[in-house]
This record gives sequence, C-alpha cells and structure tokens, in this order.
Amino acid sequence: QAYPKNIDVRLLLAKVYTLLNYYDKSRVLYEEITAIDEYHEESLFHLSLVYGAQKKFKKSLATLARLEEFSERLPLVHLYQAKIHLEMSNDMDAIQALRKAIEAKTEHPEVYLLLATLLEAKGQRQEAIKYYEEYSQINAEDIEVLKKLVDEYIADSNYDKALPLLGELHRMDPTNHKI
Repeated sequence: QAYPKNIDVRLLLAKVYTLLNYYDKSRVLYEEITAIDEYHEESLFHLSLVYGAQKKFKKSLATLARLEEFSERLPLVHLYQAKIHLEMSNDMDAIQALRKAIEAKTEHPEVYLLLATLLEAKGQRQEAIKYYEEYSQINAEDIEVLKKLVDEYIADSNYDKALPLLGELHRMDPTNHKI
C-alpha cells in the first residue's frame, strides 16, 4: 500500500496473480483500480475474465457491459460476452453477442467459427455456411473448415464452389488422397 493510487503497480501485480490463478487476489486489485479509474479499460476487461474464471458469470457480463459503452476493443468484448453466455448455456444470447462483434468489424477468426458452429447446431445450415466462408477468408489454412465447406457445397450440388476448394485442399496436403 506504499503507492495507494499507483495503477501501474496494481495492474502488474494483478496480472501476475491472474497468471498464477490467484483469482481472489487479482480480482481485489482489479476492483481497486476500477475504483480509482472507472474507465480503466484493461482492468475492466481483465476483471471480467477473472469473474468468468471464478464462475461469477453475471458479474463478468455486467463488467463487459460497462466496457461496451466505451471500449476500443468492442469485438473482443462481444466475443467474451458470447463465451460467458455459452458457459451459462444461453446459446441465443451468445449468437447475438457474436453478431455484435461482426457488426463492430472484427477480424478475429474465432468469432466467425464460433457463430457458424452455433448456427449449425441450431439447424441454420445456410447461415452457418456463410460464416464458415467468412472464417475461411480470414483463416485460409484451416483444413477442417475447408473440408466442411466442400462437403456442404457438394450436398447443395454447388460444384462451382466445391472444385476450387478441393484444389486448394490438395495444394495444402498433396499426400492426402481422402480429400
């Protein structure tokens, strides 16, 4: 407590505690930082993650909601909202958060993959294909997603889309004769 208002020292110590899985200690420090500066984006973000790790999902979502008001990292905020909603088995809320991340112009491939997977599980196959396609534009090296797209295109008799992907898959793994 030698530096009662020194945010940098508290932040560094909170990060160390988080890395060591001392979530109670890191949570206290993040809360102290946000009491000093209620708009300290990094502390709020990490605080929401600590709440999530402690299974305090409502507090995590409330903290992420605070960040939603002013954060520069809005797509990442929405991604973590989606993950918390999934932990709480709120698939529809997770889908909504992921769509907000996309509206915020994210380039984070996990957003597209997670949304596609959720939509596919909900039986929204065509919309899922759209997000698998967007994911593959960002992460063109994911062989499993490319195979999935080929299978979906063939199931829809969309050979114009399937053939170039088959060529790409063969280029990526020329020894795999199952493609």
